Amino acid sequence: SKGWTCAAENLTLSSFTALLTVWALLADDLRLLATSKPADRVFDGLAIATMLIFALEIVASCMGRDGYFLGLLFWLELLATASMLLDVSAVAELLFGDSISSLMRKASDSSSTSGAGQPLDSTG
Repeated sequence: SKGWTCAAENLTLSSFTALLTVWALLADDLRLLATSKPADRVFDGLAIATMLIFALEIVASCMGRDGYFLGLLFWLELLATASMLLDVSAVAELLFGDSISSLMRKASDSSSTSGAGQPLDSTG
């Protein structure tokens, strides 16, 4: 139990999972806006690896922190980790079809070629 407590309270592990949280929040948007379909497999692998690390953190916290298991933080972290399944393209396509990814990629392509984001010419 002492080993789990050390893992659950390890500053390096906490910092790493905090960075992974930022990655998890931005990765799917980055995938849709800046890559093409073949890159989905790389992002899927990273999403799965991130979920596994978050799951290990949840297990370590369950074993090493008093009152964590079935507490509010447990449920929030479990729900957040489970929601990452929607970032795996095969799961998203199974549930929603490929329409969302296609729309986002088309919108990104059209905005980058239409001059979106360029300053407006106010002279005329």
